[in-house]
Amino acid sequence: MTQVAPDCARQLRRTKAQLSRVLSWSLQPDSLLVIRNTSVSQWTPAEQIEHLARVNFAILQGIRALLEGPNPSAAPVENNAAKTYLAHGVIDAGRIAPPFSVPQGSTLEEIRRDTRALVEGFGSLNPVAMADCRATFPNPGLGPLTADQWLRFTEIHTFHHLNILCKIVGADL
Repeated sequence: MTQVAPDCARQLRRTKAQLSRVLSWSLQPDSLLVIRNTSVSQWTPAEQIEHLARVNFAILQGIRALLEGPNPSAAPVENNAAKTYLAHGVIDAGRIAPPFSVPQGSTLEEIRRDTRALVEGFGSLNPVAMADCRATFPNPGLGPLTADQWLRFTEIHTFHHLNILCKIVGADL
């Protein structure tokens, strides 16, 4: 087991806990999920959750591809911008979502189904394999990330949207 495997296991537990919170949000009454509070976001809670599902499914597929593909023995190219961002752990408000991730009007039942599948999908990941994997795939804004860096990005991004969900409905995080 590598030195970073325990860190990756903790990271995976935190990410799964956050995704479980997103699932809990998705199971709220329909009337709560369609509130529009444009002083906080142009998206409703349901649209926030749909966006998370779209992004996190793409990340999950990417991580699985990294774990199943060739794993270079050399360390990845040093990516200082990503290291700083992942260490800082905050997404600036008002960033433009990539087109693939913009909500497309999924039904609440589809959103709930997709969120359940994400909790299960991330639950199936192997933290030791993730920590050992040095292969990368690119993040549109941060450049190439390893599997464990993608996991950290997932945690940061999910927390960002959980915070927005709370602000939309006036709840505490």
